[in-house]
Amino acid sequence: MSQIILPAYGDELPSPIFPRIVFMPKNGIYPKHQHGCGEFNFCYRGVMKIHIDDKHFLVPPQYGLWLPPRVEHIAFNNCEVVHCSLYILSEYCESLPKQPTILLLNPLIRSILWTLQNNEIIFPETDKEKRLLQVLVDQLCEMPKVDSYLPTSNDRILKPILQFLDDNPHSCLSLSQLARQFNTTERTLMRRSKQELGITLGEWRQRLRVIKALSLLGETDYTIESIAFELGYNSASALISIFRKLMRVSPAEFRKKLRDV
Repeated sequence: MSQIILPAYGDELPSPIFPRIVFMPKNGIYPKHQHGCGEFNFCYRGVMKIHIDDKHFLVPPQYGLWLPPRVEHIAFNNCEVVHCSLYILSEYCESLPKQPTILLLNPLIRSILWTLQNNEIIFPETDKEKRLLQVLVDQLCEMPKVDSYLPTSNDRILKPILQFLDDNPHSCLSLSQLARQFNTTERTLMRRSKQELGITLGEWRQRLRVIKALSLLGETDYTIESIAFELGYNSASALISIFRKLMRVSPAEFRKKLRDV
């Protein structure tokens, strides 16, 4: 059963740049809402899902989601999440993207975000804390934009294939086998993937498996090898390689950081 969580802050903020670190229980949901300020979301633990109209965003670690002022959205999660919402007054948002977007975060941004969490900076009182938050906003303005970490599509060919892969992350069907199973051709599937998703289906599949691995690392005591087999890899090293490539840490390092939160 979903647990409804009331969103914080509308048009007024306690300070121009204000961090709010929140624990969301399993199956938590923020109902549709908007803020008069901008909002940047980052997950310390777990993966948050945010829906904006018909567009779906996932916010895994190493990435963050920027929401400009007055964007209606719904946020929810299937597993426990610890996240930071950084609220930014609209006049401080001029150099940030005008549309909702996933941002790829650099080590400095991640370090500042973890400093906020570790030092329990709830209200920026000192000049040092205020400068730290301003540096964070300045850095966010420079980050590369990623349209969506795990894009979705309503394309009549792609949609059932993406759903099948989501339901069966362990599936080892090749591109040609998937095409045959869903009555299309490999060439059509390749073309539709690039057009609709902006990435190849193989890359989409890698991202999906890493997202699934994030949940298993946080919610279970499965070994890395067991998680690898659960997701269709033939060895732990195969999962470790892809995980490190996409998340910039190993699965073991990621799990340790989760347990330190």
